[in-house]
Amino acid sequence: MSQETQTLDISAVLLQERPEVDDIYVLRREAYSDRNVREELENVLADINKQVARDEDSVKVMQLGIGLWIFNRNEEADSILSRVRNRKGAAYYYGRNLLDMGKVEQAAEYLEGMYAKDTDSFHINILLVEARRRKGDIEGAMKLLASLEANHLDRAEFHYEKGYCLEAQGLYEEALDEYEKSAVLDPGSHKALFRLAYIYDLHGNDEKAIETYERLVKLNPVYISELINLGLLYEDDREYEKAADCYRSVLQVEPNHKRALMYLEDATASMTMFYDEDKAKLIEKRNMILNTPV
Repeated sequence: MSQETQTLDISAVLLQERPEVDDIYVLRREAYSDRNVREELENVLADINKQVARDEDSVKVMQLGIGLWIFNRNEEADSILSRVRNRKGAAYYYGRNLLDMGKVEQAAEYLEGMYAKDTDSFHINILLVEARRRKGDIEGAMKLLASLEANHLDRAEFHYEKGYCLEAQGLYEEALDEYEKSAVLDPGSHKALFRLAYIYDLHGNDEKAIETYERLVKLNPVYISELINLGLLYEDDREYEKAADCYRSVLQVEPNHKRALMYLEDATASMTMFYDEDKAKLIEKRNMILNTPV
């Protein structure tokens, strides 16, 4: 278990009347990197579920919905959180879950309403920035970011969203700067590092892209997209064994992953071809030496 998690009472985080968003994200991250944490959270969630079945208490319903969201059970989380969506402590998680499900318009409409009621909540504000950005309202997202800048330059999420908005406008250098700030403030977050790697790759900076993806795959949890992208970059660099290792890692989790299966086959074939090319060059060099008259 990480040092960050040891400062929290794992079994009690969900049992607060208004669970802290930052604490919930720490737990969510740890749940996918530590089996003990995951099992403990599953037990807590099971207990909450039993309580909700006996008594429709809004606090317990909210806690159940948050727990379901932590485990990416999005449809179930939506069904539960929608019952308490007007509750202040549930608002962020309901909106977050909608965005995770791809229901951007619905999330934006809901978050605009919650923002009108409470303009001081950073978490609701930054979630609304994301919703506006994802529905194409970059101007509206940037306007809201400008209102947050004076008080929230110490928040990784602020710099991430600003970077994404700048990237959407084609301002890649400025976006890189914001993503770097985000990654410094939250080294364990995948989002900013992934965008950094993507921009480096997009602009042909393979060395920086590989370096950044290598940082990503050392974090927990590791995402399939990161391993696939790193594998492709390794192939471009003729590092076929490293590429194959990336694809094998994907297949350990998802044995029928079509792209990983195809790319592993290609990488393995390239290793054989690469070996054969080197062997042919050695033979040619040896023959040239043997054919040189003394």
